[in-house]
Amino acid sequence: MRMWFRQAVGATLLAGTLAACASGPGGEAFLRPGPQPLPDSRTVGERIVYSEKDITLVVEWLSFESIAWYYKNRPGLVNPFEALPLSSPKPLAFLLKLENRGQETVYFDPQQVSLTDQDRLRVFPLRYEDFYLQLTEEKQQAGTLPSIQASIFSGYVALSPNKEREGLLLFHELPPNSKTLLLELSSFYIGAEAKPLLFTFDVVRKAP
Repeated sequence: MRMWFRQAVGATLLAGTLAACASGPGGEAFLRPGPQPLPDSRTVGERIVYSEKDITLVVEWLSFESIAWYYKNRPGLVNPFEALPLSSPKPLAFLLKLENRGQETVYFDPQQVSLTDQDRLRVFPLRYEDFYLQLTEEKQQAGTLPSIQASIFSGYVALSPNKEREGLLLFHELPPNSKTLLLELSSFYIGAEAKPLLFTFDVVRKAP
């Protein structure tokens, strides 16, 4: 499988490569849930909801406007996306809300998540450190780095029973010809049982 991006690639080289992909055919892109491959997943509006063994995971793509709303409604956090350079491509953001009402701990490794399009071009999540390096220092507010650390999934997650956790997964912009995306959580466990999860999104492009 051809790799379009790996974490080891330097941020400067990567930004230059992806900037060329920002204006794909058909204009600006947004995502909608597609047909879901797993029987325990269902679409509710613009969200995909996975439920099994009293474990619920809600996955939602966020537009840049929705990201602003996300931070506005979380007291104590500032919106780090406001510090992105104007010329910088906007990251692709997914909000994950995980609720554990079961009897076992849920384990999840964000760095094992991947996003693959119909041509098998695959991307991996940005670490919060890589995202922070893209921000313009002059635009940063007090609390920018703590807000990134609090809101972006990066390190390993172990969620005990009767706990909840939410956060963002960030990816660089789409390749220009993407039509369908598969979000794969390959390292997701309920107790000792592996539960790799798959979620599909259709790419819809606005008229230029």
